[in-house]
Amino acid sequence: MRILWFSVTPSLFNPHSNGYNGGGWIASLEQIVRQNKSIELGIAFYFPDSSFKYQNKGVTYYPIQLESNSLVDKLFNKKSSDNIEKYLQIIEDFKPDLIQIFGIENDFGLLCKYTDIPVVIHLQVCLPPDHNALMPVGMKRSDFIFKKGLSLNYRFIGLRSEKAFRRNAEREIEIIQLCKYFMGRTEWDKSLIDLFNPSATYFHCEEALRDSFIISEKRWKYSDEKKIIKRMIEDSFKTIKQEKMKGKTLKQRIATCNYSFFKILSSIEYILRKGI
Repeated sequence: MRILWFSVTPSLFNPHSNGYNGGGWIASLEQIVRQNKSIELGIAFYFPDSSFKYQNKGVTYYPIQLESNSLVDKLFNKKSSDNIEKYLQIIEDFKPDLIQIFGIENDFGLLCKYTDIPVVIHLQVCLPPDHNALMPVGMKRSDFIFKKGLSLNYRFIGLRSEKAFRRNAEREIEIIQLCKYFMGRTEWDKSLIDLFNPSATYFHCEEALRDSFIISEKRWKYSDEKKIIKRMIEDSFKTIKQEKMKGKTLKQRIATCNYSFFKILSSIEYILRKGI
């Protein structure tokens, strides 16, 4: 069987390109698939390389070099030229029996409109729920224009980011509604597919662990003590005060647990904090 991946990372083509200790889980999955001699694997991915394809250790790699957006396009969130034609050229060359796409946060999933080859999407994140809750209660997009406390630069960043977020969320809904087959590992993943495309077929699938989890000398030890760890990074649309309110509510609801709260301040939150 010939399987073609459209991946958000270069996998083992360039294993040092991501910062995870020991590589990402897609690279770990490739290591497993390589051992199955009945599968011929191709992997397409974004990468700054003009060559059409490489072959190494039985895997065919297709780096996709994207055109850079102009400054004007970046300012107004305009897309560069359509990438679908590049993806279709890869499909025509590899001639897969099955296409597996990792994630819906890019335009790979739009291939469902252009090919009759079965496509299964492995869910990673889903933006529509995040966009729905992007603004805290009582805050709206126009606040970036009229509210005090933000510089002109950060007002522009907030407006531009919300527009890009909304556009990407709308594209993800389109992709979910286009495709028939999905893979995921959580009830949340399944619920999202049921919501946006009730007729789709959903497969439960776990993810491959990196070697660093398996061969490391360090071992997790079971403890009866329950902990909840909340980590938020670069959340520019929530103020410190609102996060403190959320933390208090969570503590009240889970009184029997130790609650650890970690917060990395974004630039906008740092400015808003001065007014608290």
